[in-house]
Amino acid sequence: MIMTTSHPITPLLRQGEALGLRLMTSNGYSVLMSTLFGAVGTVAAAMALFSQVVFNCAQRQTVNRQLRFWAIRRVHLIGRDQPA
Repeated sequence: MIMTTSHPITPLLRQGEALGLRLMTSNGYSVLMSTLFGAVGTVAAAMALFSQVVFNCAQRQTVNRQLRFWAIRRVHLIGRDQPA
């Protein structure tokens, strides 16, 4: 698209410069998009990893809380059954 818009308006002696600018723009966008997608992929992978760690920690806390509740309840129940 850049070539079709720049070719008719470029003077004859400057056609090589227009072609060079088109190639530079095309290669620049290739580098920019690769860098951008790499950064987005890195952020997405880091978020997935850390969200999994946070989820595991939260789940472990919930399980520990339930175990403590049942352990305390068991101690109270056993304590009641013993004669004074």
